[in-house]
Order: sequence, then structure tokens, then C-alpha cells
Amino acid sequence: MNHPVVADHEEQHSMQEAPALRERLAAMVAWASDGTVSATEALAATVPLSALGVTSLAQMRLIDAVEREFGIEFDFSDDTVDVLNDLAALERRITEAA
Repeated sequence: MNHPVVADHEEQHSMQEAPALRERLAAMVAWASDGTVSATEALAATVPLSALGVTSLAQMRLIDAVEREFGIEFDFSDDTVDVLNDLAALERRITEAA
């Protein structure tokens, strides 16, 4: 049984990690796109990142960077490319793989 104070602390820690992870992913998008899409633009996006200018080459660079940094592998037989168009979806994919 989890102690309420410990559980509350873990929940707060998890909530703090989410913005940090999303900000890290946004910075990775900016790097992968050679600055075509800034981290700020990626964070504020209400359209797919590809609509902002993230090319297929940038997506490949992003895949490589995410796989190395987070120790996960993308399976191209599923909807991986769609995940790369949305920071929230990419964030969920990483946290689910952890």
C-alpha cells in the first residue's frame, strides 16, 4: 500500500517531469529541423509539426535522437510517423515505453 505523502510526492514529480520532457522534445524538434521550427513553435503547435515545416528528413533525425536519448525504438510498421507530428503523442509514446 502506498503511503499518501509518498504517492502525492510521486504524482507531483511526475507532473513536473511532463513539462520538462515536452520542452526537451520541442528542443529536439528545433534541432532536427535545423531551426525551421523553433522549440517555442513546436510547444505551441495546434497543427501537425509537418504543417509547420518539419520535413521527412527532420523526422528521421528526430527519430534517431529520441531513440538514442530515451533508449526506445520506433517500429515503422505502426503509426510512428503520425506520432512525430504531435509532441503530446510523442511524449506519451516515450512515457509508455519507459
